[in-house]
Amino acid sequence: MKPEFVHATRALAEAFYGRPAPRSFRGWVVLLDKKPVGIGGLYTDGGYPMAFSDLKEELRPHRGALIHGVGLMRKMLRDIKVPVFAAANPDEGTAPRLLAHLGFKSVGVDTPDGALFMRPPE
Repeated sequence: MKPEFVHATRALAEAFYGRPAPRSFRGWVVLLDKKPVGIGGLYTDGGYPMAFSDLKEELRPHRGALIHGVGLMRKMLRDIKVPVFAAANPDEGTAPRLLAHLGFKSVGVDTPDGALFMRPPE
């Protein structure tokens, strides 16, 4: 089955995390066999947008879907006129490289969620 990208809803976020989403956000969910296996988007923290993404192991073999997700994030970031932040999950070794690819730079601060990165507005 091919992964399907849909706009995120509270119900889909809860199905992905197995509990209510930790915060309100806008973004997308990736479905595989109608099961949420990926999620990503933007939420606001301290007045600034924060980018995030999470995926389940079942999505990793679907490289095309991962690339499509990066493109969706790039589109979301394109029109934002303030800095956007993201934390690189220390359990996800590719996070810093992906964030750099999206224009984020390390700010040299560690958070409970990982190293903090910032993307300046274009």
